[in-house]
Amino acid sequence: MLPGFVTRGPVVGEADVAAFEARCGLPLPPDYRQFLLEQNGGLRPIPQEPEEGEDEGGTENVEFFSLGIAATVKVPHEKVYRDPERWMKQFLVLTKDLDGWMEGTREAGSRSYPPELLPVAELSLGVFLLRLKGRGSGAVLHCYDPDGYEPGHVNKVARSFAELLRDLGDFRWD
Repeated sequence: MLPGFVTRGPVVGEADVAAFEARCGLPLPPDYRQFLLEQNGGLRPIPQEPEEGEDEGGTENVEFFSLGIAATVKVPHEKVYRDPERWMKQFLVLTKDLDGWMEGTREAGSRSYPPELLPVAELSLGVFLLRLKGRGSGAVLHCYDPDGYEPGHVNKVARSFAELLRDLGDFRWD
């Protein structure tokens, strides 16, 4: 497990990553590919400085999405999505699946992102998006509105995925 992470996704191999790239239609940056092969998502808590007037700071949890996690759900996905309250445990697992996020956000709807932006992690104030194509390819963006994509709701937070992981503790959450 990489430093700072308390969970990880299922072990995946080169063939799994290559198959995801084929489904995605775009190559992944080398540092993100390596992350999937070594860690494949997981929870990384980030201690926060106390707010003015508070004695203790809190923790921001960043949930990085994993490849292949949907395969651990033993109930058909359609059944889970039709009745998420009944299948809450399975539904929560599916919300951490990288394929599910990629497919869901590329469909027309409230969470859609341009195809060159791949959601890679969720936090209390939005999502981290990895730019897969175009100017600034490989950069990580923060979209503070997970319910809808608007260019004005997105800012660049790192030049690369490796830089994001290295500097995540210094990220300004407000």
